[in-house]
Amino acid sequence: MNRSEKFWDKQAARFDREDNDSASTENKTAGKLRKHLKPSDKVLEYACGTGRLAIDVASNVGEVQGIDISSEMIAIAKGNAVERNAENVNFSKTTIFEARFPEDSFDVILAFYILHLVETQQVLRRVYDLLKPGGLFISETPCLGETKSVVSFVISLASKVGLVPKIQKLGTAELEDLLVNIGFEIVEAEANSDMIPIDYIVARKN
Repeated sequence: MNRSEKFWDKQAARFDREDNDSASTENKTAGKLRKHLKPSDKVLEYACGTGRLAIDVASNVGEVQGIDISSEMIAIAKGNAVERNAENVNFSKTTIFEARFPEDSFDVILAFYILHLVETQQVLRRVYDLLKPGGLFISETPCLGETKSVVSFVISLASKVGLVPKIQKLGTAELEDLLVNIGFEIVEAEANSDMIPIDYIVARKN
């Protein structure tokens, strides 16, 4: 078990409580997604956490596959799916590079609050390969490279000393350029102006 997996296993119960407490925010996010979803879609949520977003959109699509490296997150996600009677959602502990996912597998891939915690370009290339032609990649990413706030400094310091997983200091333009260079077309992009900007992007595989 690597350090990131241990970290997220320890955070799983708190993470789920906070998601439950912020249900209105989750519903708003799901609402933004629904206009891009079709009843026939096969959806992958990368780094699904405790599964609440995947479950929220499940009734709008054909099936949802949620994956996460944390066994504790996945255990809670499975319980949440049973509680919500979400029968077309499947959760599994694995990575996006799992060989059982062939190229051109998914109509939509979701990645919320994860691209700053991974080797971004490598993951984006894998996402591109997994999407069917014309498929959508929808993501929301904290862009620490856009700010020099105290919060950003503290997060970066915590990452350097190993208190939290390694964090990429992405900028909004940098992230969007990465997507375009890989072969995506930006369909929708919205960066808020909070202390740590969050870049919401809908990109289509050409």
